[in-house]
Amino acid sequence: AFRPAAALRTVLFTDYNGDMDTKPLDEFETFIKDIDLPIKVDKTSVNAQDYALIKNPVSIKSPIKEIKSIKTKEEIEHMKYCFEMTDRALKDTRDWIYANDNISEYDIAEELEKNFRKYGAKSLSFQSIVAINENSALAHYNRLDKNKILNNGDLVLIDCGAYYDKGYATDITRVFVKGKPSKLQKEVYTNVLKVFLILLLILAAISCGLPDVTGITLELNQPYITKIIPGDNQLTVEFEAQNNEPSFSGYNIYFGDSTDPRKYKLYSPQKYLPTITEKPFTTVKKYSHTIKIGDYYSTGGSEVDTLTSYELNNGIPIYVWVSSYQITPQLESYYYYDNFVKMGTPRPEILNRTVNAGETIDGTGRAIATLVLSGTQLVFRNVSGGSMMRVAGTSLTDVVVPPENGYGAADLQVSANRLYLIKITEGGNSYYGKIYVRSVNGTLSAVIDYCHQPSANILSY
Repeated sequence: AFRPAAALRTVLFTDYNGDMDTKPLDEFETFIKDIDLPIKVDKTSVNAQDYALIKNPVSIKSPIKEIKSIKTKEEIEHMKYCFEMTDRALKDTRDWIYANDNISEYDIAEELEKNFRKYGAKSLSFQSIVAINENSALAHYNRLDKNKILNNGDLVLIDCGAYYDKGYATDITRVFVKGKPSKLQKEVYTNVLKVFLILLLILAAISCGLPDVTGITLELNQPYITKIIPGDNQLTVEFEAQNNEPSFSGYNIYFGDSTDPRKYKLYSPQKYLPTITEKPFTTVKKYSHTIKIGDYYSTGGSEVDTLTSYELNNGIPIYVWVSSYQITPQLESYYYYDNFVKMGTPRPEILNRTVNAGETIDGTGRAIATLVLSGTQLVFRNVSGGSMMRVAGTSLTDVVVPPENGYGAADLQVSANRLYLIKITEGGNSYYGKIYVRSVNGTLSAVIDYCHQPSANILSY
């Protein structure tokens, strides 16, 4: 005797704090135990503890599983965006850990949640696990001890995730060392990494053959791109890497489109490879390289050409990959698209411009905001279809991936050393821009840098 369709209602139990009707997760047990009617349930989709609470379970195969297993292009792109925002939140937390002393597990968790919300998260997808040293060995440790202080040389494990718009949740785990890692920590890390890569190769060979490679050497550690900074007909790629192999020679930088990120190989200013010359070293280093008009490149042959605005066109997404390289014998690190290719999109910009009260800020073809005197203070006012938010910043490059949500319609006071993020909705499409305020001249004018992404729905500026 199932309940008739007209009497059905949906009840969602979750710790997600979003814009939908929910009940607290801790009320689920009492609610489910009081239901005498049969409940359809897929045993493979529920844990044993929750299954035991159901009085009259009816076993079915969940129709949702198959639906969830097939993702549209839009879903895949949004999932990538959610994890990009999660990476940014965790990176900011890592930088905060490095910069601050006398911080506890609890303090780190609080900073992490703040950073999640800064990058558009609706709420945490579960209570973050922050475990220092021996606590990291405890499965699903969740004490967040206010008295457990992170000291130099300590390990900290962070297992975290967040809910984003459209209902997606992320879940990632990372381990950091505060300060300089010990010899033992580096040895353990390297051994675990090598085992992981070996297993990855075995699984790839079993499932679909060997991955696409340009050389076969596990020891040529793959650089990790941390940020792609768009500019006017240019991109700056920031990456981290460590390589102490005797034959290591440097890094090659490639870029192209989504189907072939290695379409163009960049040469050094002297027209030779690698793009960046480097010697073997034992510590992680940070690199920054700008891909710009006039650089030398090839498309796989021996001919070396010069980059033009055609290859670095504003508004056209560019996909970048960085490889470790050795000259003798000539080898490169493994090519893995999903893990190491990053996208950025060049866009026009105006720097160091004085804007007077009453003037509309034109993003080279598109108005993005108006500077208005409201009472006794200058404010930015939205243009038609526009909304904005204000964040801390030191330049236009502080935020390079626009949040999809969190904008508002209200005027925002103009303050120096602040970054204003703008979203304009037009014809069902979203266009993103940003303004950095260098200085404010009372109620008369402001000196600003600004840019906008001319292409619709591009999460890069």
